[in-house]
Amino acid sequence: MEEPETMHGTDQQMLIYARDVQELQAEQRRQVAELQDLYAALQAKEEMRARLMAELLLAQETERKSVAADLHDGPLQDLGVLLLSVERCKRHLESGEAADALAVLALVRQEAQQAIATLRELISDLRPAVLDTRGLLGALDYIAGQARDAGLTVDISSRIGVRLDPALEVIVFRLVQEALHNIRKHARAACAWVRLERQDAWLYLEVRDDGEGFPVAERRDAALAAGQIGLASMDERATVAGGRLTIESAPAQGTVLRFHLPFQPAPEPVLSAEC
Repeated sequence: MEEPETMHGTDQQMLIYARDVQELQAEQRRQVAELQDLYAALQAKEEMRARLMAELLLAQETERKSVAADLHDGPLQDLGVLLLSVERCKRHLESGEAADALAVLALVRQEAQQAIATLRELISDLRPAVLDTRGLLGALDYIAGQARDAGLTVDISSRIGVRLDPALEVIVFRLVQEALHNIRKHARAACAWVRLERQDAWLYLEVRDDGEGFPVAERRDAALAAGQIGLASMDERATVAGGRLTIESAPAQGTVLRFHLPFQPAPEPVLSAEC
């Protein structure tokens, strides 16, 4: 009588064991499927990043060619004309024609001023001069004023209280500039808000608008497909700086761009030792 009971107990244990094995196999399949999905998502993200980097490199090369063309067609040509004018002035002086020499010098002055103005514009494109003359907050007020002239009301607020590292100021300036440009071009917004503050070791930058909003993932894919890299370039700029960008938006609900960047104050001036 004891042997059948033992066999019955063994059968139950085998059934329990088989059920546990099936559950483990199902869990394993589920985890493998999750890993496959994560890998596919990672692969898609890397493909997007590679595509974005290619677009950015192309944009940088195009920008370099544009700067070279601007230098060739602008200041370089101006300096060539200026050199010819100097030679004319020299000939007039050698011939004792002082009045003609003075007239040419007046022309030289105008040409030199034009060359200087053109060079200042090119330098401003590379590093905004307004950052050096007015600081970051003044520079942001400046581009906010440009946006207001285009019909977009912009409010700027800052709780930093100190100057940032020059490289970080340029990054923040370019991010806000690009964000406001995108808002004016695409959002159909009436107002935008720019907020800066420090959060522990991070600089927090938020750009918000009351525009029509958009589905984030779909817009990013469509923009990349169309060769528009505004959002993607801001994302990459933040990543290269050691930070990140998060985007919150939905149709008819406006858009919020949140940048977290490593906080880097301006270096303190080095005082020379007294002799």
